[in-house]
Amino acid sequence: QTGPLLYVGDSKMEAVATRAQIDRAGDHYLLPLSQKGAQRQLLTDLVADVLAEENPNLVDIYPADASQTAENSLLGQGRESVRQQEAVLEGSLHQWQERLLFIHSPTLAASGARGLQKRLQEAEGQLAALTPSPGRGKRQTTDLATLESAVVQILSRHDVADYLQVQYQCHLSERQIRAYKERPARIECTVRYEVSISRDTTAITQAERQMGWRIYITNAPEPRLSLPE
Repeated sequence: QTGPLLYVGDSKMEAVATRAQIDRAGDHYLLPLSQKGAQRQLLTDLVADVLAEENPNLVDIYPADASQTAENSLLGQGRESVRQQEAVLEGSLHQWQERLLFIHSPTLAASGARGLQKRLQEAEGQLAALTPSPGRGKRQTTDLATLESAVVQILSRHDVADYLQVQYQCHLSERQIRAYKERPARIECTVRYEVSISRDTTAITQAERQMGWRIYITNAPEPRLSLPE
């Protein structure tokens, strides 16, 4: 007689019906929640709760083969909670308890912060290149709609729309043109647009504070799968 199976998967397994079927069969699952929609908000709320607590009471997590006193062996920290789940399977309501394992990885957080800074720098460079300073051979932007569209594409491409603020300045210059033959004297107006870019430091700081946190869900009891494991 073998014990319950443990299905370890990715967020594609998070459909409630899939988890319900595994639980009803008497088996267990372990998977990370995606960071979309309600799941993303759940992660945001949990991070806010931890950061608001003076002593969040997090459990240290070490590699299975490492000493807890070994230098640089700490993988992360986390804590857990329990929630009730239910789903209708073949006309019957199935209910079960699910553990939320809320884990922070310093390595993942550092990697995420470096990635964000790189995206910000690349986006800032590309945005600045849209409206170069006037000079020989430097094409100026004279249409605001075209400029706004290009800005949106750059922010979206680097996923930094929440962290960069872009403002538009319109520069109007006039030049007196002398009369020539049949052409009368006139004033020639030139329009040039320029962007100014600034970072939303509050949003960036908040994003970096949330980096490295992930939520894992499981129906396995703690004796079978403890948080440090």
